[in-house]
Amino acid sequence: MRKRLFFAFLAAFLFYIVAGGPDASAATVQTLRGVVKYSSINVYATPSAKAKVLKHYTKGDVLSFQPASTGYYKIKSTSFTGYIRTSDVETATLHPVSVKGILLKSSTKLYSKASTSSAALKSYPQGTVLTYKTFTSGFYQYTTQIGSKTVTGYIAKSDTENASSSQTAKTGIVLKNPTILYSRASTGSSPLKTYAQGTKLTYKTFSAHWYTYTTTVNGKTRTGYIYKNDVEAITSSPVTKRGISLPSSMPVYTRPSTVSTVLKHYAQGSLLTYKTFTSGWYTLNVKVNGKTVTGYVKKNDMEAAAASPKTIEGSAVKSPTKVYERASTASSVLKSYYIYTPLTYQTFTSKWYTTTVMVNGKKTTGYISKSDVAVGPFYKYTHYGLTVPEMVAIQAKTNPQTDLYAFHNAYVLKSAVKLKKGSTTKGTVTAASAKVLEQPKSGSWVYGTLKKDAAVTIVSSSNKTYYQIKYQSFRNAKPADIQTYVNPANYPKVSSGYFQFLALDQYAGSSVGELNDKILKGKGVLEGKGSVFIDASKKYHVNELYLISHALLETGNGTSKLATGIKVNGVTVYNMFGIHAYDSDPDGTGSKYAYEQGWTSVDKAIEGGAEWISKNYTAIGQNSLYTMRWNPVYADKYNGAAHQYATDIGWAVKQVNNIKKLYDLLDRYTLVFDVPVYQQ
Repeated sequence: MRKRLFFAFLAAFLFYIVAGGPDASAATVQTLRGVVKYSSINVYATPSAKAKVLKHYTKGDVLSFQPASTGYYKIKSTSFTGYIRTSDVETATLHPVSVKGILLKSSTKLYSKASTSSAALKSYPQGTVLTYKTFTSGFYQYTTQIGSKTVTGYIAKSDTENASSSQTAKTGIVLKNPTILYSRASTGSSPLKTYAQGTKLTYKTFSAHWYTYTTTVNGKTRTGYIYKNDVEAITSSPVTKRGISLPSSMPVYTRPSTVSTVLKHYAQGSLLTYKTFTSGWYTLNVKVNGKTVTGYVKKNDMEAAAASPKTIEGSAVKSPTKVYERASTASSVLKSYYIYTPLTYQTFTSKWYTTTVMVNGKKTTGYISKSDVAVGPFYKYTHYGLTVPEMVAIQAKTNPQTDLYAFHNAYVLKSAVKLKKGSTTKGTVTAASAKVLEQPKSGSWVYGTLKKDAAVTIVSSSNKTYYQIKYQSFRNAKPADIQTYVNPANYPKVSSGYFQFLALDQYAGSSVGELNDKILKGKGVLEGKGSVFIDASKKYHVNELYLISHALLETGNGTSKLATGIKVNGVTVYNMFGIHAYDSDPDGTGSKYAYEQGWTSVDKAIEGGAEWISKNYTAIGQNSLYTMRWNPVYADKYNGAAHQYATDIGWAVKQVNNIKKLYDLLDRYTLVFDVPVYQQ
């Protein structure tokens, strides 16, 4: 019996324990705190929205409650036990953390409830630093004394800015003049002290917008606040740079401030070594009264040089192109170069290159403005008022010649030719003139015209009406043939024919050494005359390689009689370009003209010939092989053709190789093209 009672008691006890007993809930269920989220919430008699409403709470009320059934908390008071919906409250943090922060509003309120619509217990001025505790997502909790009472209120998170959890020391400069150290973290608070712009301070991080700084004020140690925008940290790892000064007279200051004392000035373009300091300033060591001191230069007053300069091979494009002592056009000129002289230079800054020149026998670094040099080839475009068909029509009226049909059959009417007695292959033109035709039929293209009594060699007489005859290589060019040579579009840049647009009024930039060693060596009286050709080129604006090409052709590589000298009236004269050397008596007429011009030496003949070519061609718009042949300036102005160097439509293209092969012998030169552009 006793055993049965024991087991019954044990079972009842275990059930009691598992069920929790009357006080087990209070011991194990956690009590929470939270804030009412809405303007009014209900307290229900049971965990149901249909239950009787026992009470109402308003927004911001802070409540204590316990978890109940799903979706509800249990709330107890001395007068009732009820239930609130979990969605009606925001649970406060279970583990509040103390946070130091700044009050942001000019009058930041400590509210009686966690609601900005509740009554204010107290107000604090902007910039007040408090230590409060985390509470909800929108509020902090703060306990203070009001009168003799200790009260707990609530501060809106949006009214605060938290301080850093750990402060870091920084060294920087103050930016404003003056920069204020405030008594509170507010620009509306009273100043503890002011600092001149550029003063260096070591301060500590505090919040997103403020630093703290400790100093002595009236003999007392005070900690004040510096607005973040009023200071700038100094770089922790200064980088050494080389660069140039940009203003005409660049000041170096005692502090990183333009209102501080100036230690020294540097002329524009001075090459200096300096270090990074802040976003707006560099540091620079200067000598003042024999002592090295650290000064400050504005970042905008300096430009860093290229860290890894690149070498460029280009050409001078200004006349003259100057090499300056400093990277400034106001500095002294070390050397000048003629336009289109090839130059080697290195990248330096955004507007300057460096180059090495010889000054008094010493290698010296000079500076070239970027706008004064460029990498060729260079292209100019001369526009004319004619269309290509109009230009072709003008040229066709002059009976231009071509050797395109040199090996084609030619025909004349039998009736226009009388055979010589006893011959079937020799004859004479008996008509007033006889047309030489492309085909043995009327209306065929006319290659040319034979005058009366002209001798004719007959190749074939098999045709009933026409003789096939031998005829000269150069014959009348067809309009389509003319168009082929007149239209610049037929010669793209990659074609060899493009060289006919080479600007012959521009210096090619060749060197005396290369001309003498690679072109003129072994060329008779022209040997060693590289400097003469270059000087003549620069003086009269005629391409020196064109002059050489022309002279080599006319003098048989410097060996002709006109080249080696012909006596006229006891004076030996020279003619290097065949000027006025007419086919009837080239030596006589050429030497006569040379005598009249006073060309009594090879040098004078070269210079005089260059002057003649300039006056008669390059200086009057015929500055290329193309314009020498076609003279588009005249055609455009007078609607006609005149002053053309040759009748062969292919002359300009054929001359290309004579000049181009000279360029191909050189290592350095500048190419300038002047390309004609006709109307569309």
